[in-house]
Amino acid sequence: MHRHLAFLRAINVAGRRVTNADLCAALEGAGFAAVTAYQAAGNLVVDADTEDPTVVAGRVEQALRDTFGWDVPTFVRSREETHAIAAATPFEDDAIASATSKPQVILLLDALDEAANSAVASLSTEVDQLVVDGREVHWLPVGGVGRAALDLDGLARITGPTTVRTAGTIQRMAATFLAG
Repeated sequence: MHRHLAFLRAINVAGRRVTNADLCAALEGAGFAAVTAYQAAGNLVVDADTEDPTVVAGRVEQALRDTFGWDVPTFVRSREETHAIAAATPFEDDAIASATSKPQVILLLDALDEAANSAVASLSTEVDQLVVDGREVHWLPVGGVGRAALDLDGLARITGPTTVRTAGTIQRMAATFLAG
């Protein structure tokens, strides 16, 4: 079995309420092993019979559609990908120390082509620092997420669907569920 982290977009918003227990049951019913929810609904650990995160994402999305009737974009990362995200240090220590918010990771479904990568990089400012790294955009909202000038909908027009987690959440999940 291969362990993956699955990050769901827009669970427990806009009338799409589901408990962690129900999410885990839906995925276990679809054949995933050792399903665990972490913190709020939308952060899952699953064991699957494939290493391919794209295949796992498709199976998770189908299970959620079958169980709840919702299309839920699912961003799956393998053990190796998660450790790489957790170890990334895209921002200077001084920038992090002066920020009033924590570093964020914007998860993408696919890596960006050169034009999209440049378009995202052009959105980076002193108050919303962005660094593209494969299927992630590392974001440091210097003034805080709630006051960020970054237009996440505009970003999604460039990147496709996204979901955001704090870098700390991904680091804790890697340390807790992917040790070894």
